[in-house]
Amino acid sequence: MRRSHNLNSTSLKVVFVTREGFRLPGARYRCYQFAKELQKYGISTEVLSFSDTLGGKDGEKEREMDRWKKLNLNWKAYKKLSSLTYPTIIFLQRVHYHWLGPFLSRVFLKFPLVIDLDDWEFREDFKKWKFISNSKTEILTRFLISFAKGISVSSHYLLDFYSSYSPFYLPSAVDTEKFKPRRRVKKENVVLSWCGTIHRWDNVENIEFLIKLFPKIRKKYKNVVLEIVGDGYYGELIKRKCEKVEGISFLGWKEPEIIPHYLSSVDIGILPLMQKIKFNLAKSPVKLFEYFASGIPVIASPIGEIPYYLVEGRNGFLAESEDEFIKKILTLIEKYPLRMRMGKEARNTAIQKVSLALWGKKLKDWLETILRQDNPLLRK
Repeated sequence: MRRSHNLNSTSLKVVFVTREGFRLPGARYRCYQFAKELQKYGISTEVLSFSDTLGGKDGEKEREMDRWKKLNLNWKAYKKLSSLTYPTIIFLQRVHYHWLGPFLSRVFLKFPLVIDLDDWEFREDFKKWKFISNSKTEILTRFLISFAKGISVSSHYLLDFYSSYSPFYLPSAVDTEKFKPRRRVKKENVVLSWCGTIHRWDNVENIEFLIKLFPKIRKKYKNVVLEIVGDGYYGELIKRKCEKVEGISFLGWKEPEIIPHYLSSVDIGILPLMQKIKFNLAKSPVKLFEYFASGIPVIASPIGEIPYYLVEGRNGFLAESEDEFIKKILTLIEKYPLRMRMGKEARNTAIQKVSLALWGKKLKDWLETILRQDNPLLRK
């Protein structure tokens, strides 16, 4: 039975449910930062992390948990959710093993459920027929959507894929107060940077692409360095590969709080995506947004969301082949004024199109609409 109703809309509470901890970008960007931003509008928020709150494992260690451990975590989550009162919206970030607790709160407690989809969680050879597909996760996702009051998606690819459900477009916005340009002066070294997680084999392929082309840059300019920031399942493999090439530094994992300061030393962001796969098409390019907010021009592949924000020759360059990447990297190395001008445009793009302030307000409006639809007495 639904709990007691308080019809004052300012008493709205949103509980973000994620299986990941703050250290991982999915939870950090889609849950923790939006939860904090919504509080500015008088909305009470909480993040129920199966990792941070309930003690589960995430990232590369998630595979160490068996199904009984995961079921137990879902039961703990349901018990925590059952202590809440209406109006509370459950914001389920992705559909994974942590779906059951939020689903039970929808069925038995009648809390409005919204589902946030910011990744391609299905198999790459996905096929769908009229009523069924070859992906169990896809079948589960559509089952859960049938109980949800709305869904949010992070990319235009997912916007199209879920178009029949009228999804809300919600990019992984960047905090432009936290990520912002530092005073830049022309210095001896030019720093190229790749940042990200290294859990997937395509991450390895993308970094290997940079490792292969970098000596051709270094041959012409000895003052150029390439820094690889990140870690994951294949981190040690990438570290060994980087150690073999002069001028490349594997910096490993940096805590999220350190990244804004680290980016103050970066001159050019490099984001190659060499695979036109559904996973890359569906992602919101968080690192692109962080570079942009920090006033850093980016050279990236024209895949997925990237061309929606990176305008050729204005805030960066688009490149596909190795030769194109080399040519455009050299252009930004050689033309310092162009690099500075593009960096300013990148910052403007971040503020105008993907800032946390902008999308926090839009998320607030959407969630209030969800609540009014759920309870006719709250409609204007």
